[in-house]
Amino acid sequence: MKKSILVGLFLLIGSGIALGLHAKGNAAKPASFVAGEALVQFKEAVTPEQAQRLISQAGASLKERIDPQRIYVVSFPKGIAPPEMVSRFRQMPEVAHAEPNGLYEPLFLDLWIPAEAWAEPPSGGTLGAGAKVRVAVIDTAIDATHPVLAGRVVEGYNFLNNTTNTQSSGVGQDWHGTASTGRILDGAGDAAIEIMPVQVFGTSGGASWSTIIKAINYAVDNGAQVINMSLGGMSGSPLVQQAIDRAAEKGIIVVASAGNHGTEAPAYPASFKGVISVAASNEGGKKAGFSAYGSTVDITAPGDTMRLLSHDGYRTSRGTSFSAPFITGMLAMLKSAFPSLTAGQCEEVLKSKAHNIDGQNGSVAGKLGAGLLNALDVKRWTEEIRAGTFTFPWGAAPVPPVVRPPQPAPLNQPWLVRGKGHSGNFVVTPAGDVVQEK
Repeated sequence: MKKSILVGLFLLIGSGIALGLHAKGNAAKPASFVAGEALVQFKEAVTPEQAQRLISQAGASLKERIDPQRIYVVSFPKGIAPPEMVSRFRQMPEVAHAEPNGLYEPLFLDLWIPAEAWAEPPSGGTLGAGAKVRVAVIDTAIDATHPVLAGRVVEGYNFLNNTTNTQSSGVGQDWHGTASTGRILDGAGDAAIEIMPVQVFGTSGGASWSTIIKAINYAVDNGAQVINMSLGGMSGSPLVQQAIDRAAEKGIIVVASAGNHGTEAPAYPASFKGVISVAASNEGGKKAGFSAYGSTVDITAPGDTMRLLSHDGYRTSRGTSFSAPFITGMLAMLKSAFPSLTAGQCEEVLKSKAHNIDGQNGSVAGKLGAGLLNALDVKRWTEEIRAGTFTFPWGAAPVPPVVRPPQPAPLNQPWLVRGKGHSGNFVVTPAGDVVQEK
């Protein structure tokens, strides 16, 4: 992955499709900052007491300190432009880096469709094979009570109110984290993964760079083995890169959305070093019109017009927000079956299994990473892992796979019927209709 750093702003990558029913969303906004805030990182020799004096000398006040990166979030009168305050700090020899506290804005359109006669068995609870893998989802809140997610969600953290309450309300954009999590399960097959919600977005609005940095550090410090970030934008902060570097040093796999801007301009955090960048296509591998492409993209997965889990029903939406977590799930499957694989080895295996899609992508051929992985690959991987025939680009598996046969779902457990949980026994007719037994 050849990645670079720019200073600027991220936007949440959750672009939905508006098909004419109940669509809503936010338009893209120009780069913006949290008014009256900046991020300052002093040199290592500077003590907290000295830092406090320097902050005061600049005409600012200490809001909070983010460790272990020694980042000071400072506040100042809103009449002072953030770049002006940053300039004051950059002139101090004691300062290693200073930047405005960028603001990440949501960017999605969503479509609500009522429940219909379609169902699948729940995949939560005791279901799952292999060693347990913890996946951190840095996003909105998650609906842990959803039948598909029941038993899968562990305690996380809500950085909006500094509590462990990460239960989704379903209001506004609060469906996004649940949808991303559903896509992780789509990619993970029957692997024994657990979801750790790390909430940075609320029902509307954005999240600051400082919040995202804290979220990444929380995931690192609380046992995450894979991190999914279905968010991004056209530029990013060196301080965010530092947090990602810390995750990489701990052997954590980091996955992010390549972007919904439809060009080969790099987006962040996907284009940072140490991040697997995922573009979006349809199931067959044709690049989605909205998807980013280019030299920083690592792989492609379906993300165009997807049926997604939601707080109360399901959504049909599109975006690299939903291709990235699918790949996150596939990486979690690898870690579950082969726990000794390193993050780099997992990425190598992932890319070696991808299908070349240059032939159907014309002018963007060679700019969609290693190629496509889709639902058929999840099925194939699952079967090969169980059979002990899964192959590696370097030859034999490092160790035999950890395979624990999945347990059947208990009777009378709620099924997912177009996203709505209903107690009772359901059967699928030869015609594909789902009916409740009387």
